[in-house]
Parts: sequence; C-alpha cells; structure tokens
Amino acid sequence: MPKDTYNWNTYRYCTLDDEGRVSILTKYNTINYYGTIDNLTTLQPVDDAATIRIGDGARTPTKEEWQELIDNTSIGTTTINGVSGRLFTASNGNSIFMPSAGSCLGSSPYAAGNLGSYWSASISTETPASAWLYEFRPSGRSMEHRDRVYGNSVRAVHDKLDPNPQPNPQPVPEGWVDLALPSGLLWAECNVGAMAPEQDGYYYSWGEIMPKDYYDWYHYAYGDEHQLTKYCDNPAYGLHGFFDTLTILEPDDDAATANMGNGARTPTYGEWSELISNTTSEWTTHNGKYGRRFTGSNGSTLFLPAAGVYFFTDLEDSGSSGYYWSSSLYVGHNFPENAYAFGFSYYSQGMDPENRDLGLPVRAVRAR
Repeated sequence: MPKDTYNWNTYRYCTLDDEGRVSILTKYNTINYYGTIDNLTTLQPVDDAATIRIGDGARTPTKEEWQELIDNTSIGTTTINGVSGRLFTASNGNSIFMPSAGSCLGSSPYAAGNLGSYWSASISTETPASAWLYEFRPSGRSMEHRDRVYGNSVRAVHDKLDPNPQPNPQPVPEGWVDLALPSGLLWAECNVGAMAPEQDGYYYSWGEIMPKDYYDWYHYAYGDEHQLTKYCDNPAYGLHGFFDTLTILEPDDDAATANMGNGARTPTYGEWSELISNTTSEWTTHNGKYGRRFTGSNGSTLFLPAAGVYFFTDLEDSGSSGYYWSSSLYVGHNFPENAYAFGFSYYSQGMDPENRDLGLPVRAVRAR
C-alpha cells in the first residue's frame, strides 16, 4: 500500500538500533550481518504490490526481466499528454510508455518529470537492505540498487498465457478449499481435530503435535521462555546460550503434518498474510458458532471459529476471539519465546506474536 512517509521507521521488514540504523531485516535477507537468513531474494506474491493491487497473475518484474526489456527494445525520450518519460519500442512495433514519475524518500516526492524510478522484484543479494530498480534521467539510464525504503513506481508484468489452456487435471481434494489465492494454496475446511468447520478441534502449544492438560512453560516441550532448547535465534533465551537457525516448524513438530498427513502443514506468516490480503472477511456465525468467514475472488468461502486460547487449564475468549498458530517463529525481534499467530475478533484481524506455551488451534494448508 502507498503511505505518507517512506523511511526505515515505516518500513515493514526491519528493526532499528538506537541510532535509527537498520539492525535486523525480518524478511528477504541473505547475509548474517542482518540477522536470520531466509534466502528469499524475490518478492513473494503476498508482498508484491502488482499482485495485490492488480491480481490475475500480475507481478513486479525481476531484475533479469527488466534487463530483457532493455536489451530487446529501442528506448527514446518522449512526452505523451504533457507527461515526459521513456518509450520502449519492440521489433514488432508495439510500445509501452513509462512516465518520469519521480521518487519519494521521507514525505516529499522529488524529481517528477525528470526521473523515472521503477522497482524490480529482486533484492541485492550482496546488500539485502537494498533492492534492484530501473532508473532513467535525461543524462542516462541504468539498473541500480537502492534502499528498500524508497517509494518508487511499479510496472507490472504477466506470464504469457497459454492460448489453448487445458482443464486443471487436479480437482480440489475433499475437505479442502480453493480460494483462488496467488500461490494456489488450499486451506483445510476444518481445524485439526475437528469434524465440521464450526468445531474448535484440538489445541496445541507451538511446535507440539499432541493436545495436553496443561498449557504453560512448565509443560512445554522446548524449555521455557528463558531456556529454550529448539527454535531459538537469540542465545540470551537459549539453555546455556543455545541458539539455532530454525525459524519455521519442522514437519515432525507440525501438528497439521503429524495429524493429517497428505501434505498438510501449518501455514507460515506469509501464507496467513496472503489469505488476509486476497480475501474479504466478515464476523459471522456458522451453525451457531461465532467466527470469521473469508471469501475468495472465486466465491469460495472458509470459516474459522472464534475458538479462543488455552492458558494453563483455562479456555479464554471462546466465542469472542480466534487465535491460530502460524509455523513461523517471531524472528528478528529478540523474543524467540514467541511465534506468530493469526488473531481476530469482531473488530479486527491481523498477525501478532504469542507465547509458544499457549494452546491455540491449527488450521492446515497444502498444495493442490
């Protein structure tokens, strides 16, 4: 989404040190200097402005795709309807125009009419706090990398469509819902352990595969909040200084995988975000149970009951709030005793960190 101010303080995927400099990148990182490495070098659909705003297969071009455009068109400076920019003309005579829309750092756009600055989907792997863009000025044009906080233009691309598409040979399996998400991911109709969409199912601590009688740190499989023995990116929270590089649940620790099989797993932070960004949702009831219903662009729906949360032996907020585990550790914030969960109520929904010892339900995803 566009915003009022473009700087590191408003950037989504970073934390800053006391002097306001980037200390941790929380997503799209390839080097140890910036914290946990995820080796994501190309925008995922859930983070791609072209995909989110346009849909229908649109995406931001990679660095290589920009280079392909540059290498296979003639590029000239021109003005169309009073707007200056660059005209790219292919050998078949087709052309596209890109205006000199300028850029933005802070709250003031600059160089409109003189500068064109267009993002690619590719980060700079050597300096991952920056990403590649195509830039043109009266004095020239080039591929450059700039800090990811800049506000720049996006020009979408689309993979060439098959002129003779074949029917999808893989129908949606029973018990799963296709919401026409960009990733093609399927969501389970019911919570793990439930037999109907409105049933709460079982509750699990994060990284555990069996429900239990007590949901607290004393009964947690991987230590307590100050002596973690697995999934810990900060030695200050690990037993005897322990830390590892595990930030996503392994299959043996995934309640969805262990209890459902057939490719089922707990959705990541990004996959929950994809669901939120690519569906409409409303607070409603299903067979007498309060919860949220998500509707995809194809009309398919998914219901998540407001199943509440277990703290020690007490079920709290049932019927008024829903909390669902993701498979993603709360990385980059120095609090590895937390994992991301999707939470919602009548008023709101979003991703938040929750203590790993709490008992939350799990809703599975799988590839088609």
